[in-house]
Amino acid sequence: MSEPEGQLGYRMIGISAIGNYWLWGGERLPGSLALYGRAGLSHMSNQATDIRYKQKNAWQLAAGVGLELYFDHNYSMRFELESYDSDAAMLSLGIVKRFGLQQQLVYALPEGPVAMIHDNRRQAVIRPVVLDADNDGYLDDVDECLNTPPYSPLFSVDERGCAPFQGVIDDLVFLSGSDQLTAEGQQKLNEIMPALTAQLAEMKTLRLQIRAHTDSQGSTSYNRQLSQRRAESIVKELLARGVDSIQLDARGMGESQPRADNDTLEGRALNRRVEFNLITD
Repeated sequence: MSEPEGQLGYRMIGISAIGNYWLWGGERLPGSLALYGRAGLSHMSNQATDIRYKQKNAWQLAAGVGLELYFDHNYSMRFELESYDSDAAMLSLGIVKRFGLQQQLVYALPEGPVAMIHDNRRQAVIRPVVLDADNDGYLDDVDECLNTPPYSPLFSVDERGCAPFQGVIDDLVFLSGSDQLTAEGQQKLNEIMPALTAQLAEMKTLRLQIRAHTDSQGSTSYNRQLSQRRAESIVKELLARGVDSIQLDARGMGESQPRADNDTLEGRALNRRVEFNLITD
């Protein structure tokens, strides 16, 4: 008896909506992990060769759930389970690369005359406009803290465009290779703690994001873990002083965001830093 021969192929197109929930880390930051789900509608078509078939329903409800781990340079790894009604299911593991700029310069027509005469031709004048995204009075090209919380009479921004306890906290340094503060670092933390805890107690809508950075000495993995422990040690100090845990977030940035040259002693010292970032949800 001969075996039946034939081929049956599937082609599926559709549209779906995707929602993300960050289980760890911040939105698309390196090292962050997101749980996401998708739901939508898809259309399935078949192509057959030497085989008869009957299609009951071409339109399918599509659903999926997965995990996505983010890396440097806009790369991520995605693990996903997709289902198309009862007809098909797919388990996939893929690499994703995102393209594009995180922030773009906005252009707008200026106030006043918007045209000029050149070679007897009327031409529009378009000039770049720099925004003040956080409405703190400092334009984004000079603002060192681009997400200052909305204005409050409890604080005002300084000449850098930063609220109190926002940005790099000078002298908050740790022992080499340790999450223990130096004597000077502990003194600095003790100095700012009363005002910081009082401000967080007054403004329950604020959260304090603590970012610890390292230089490039050591492996990337080690630096990431060390910086996370350092950020968490600051959080423990705040918890011990009565700050609500829901207002605190520890971020270990490792060596991923240097602000100076790691090939010099001075540059590495600048890169080993702790940043406080006041944010609103």
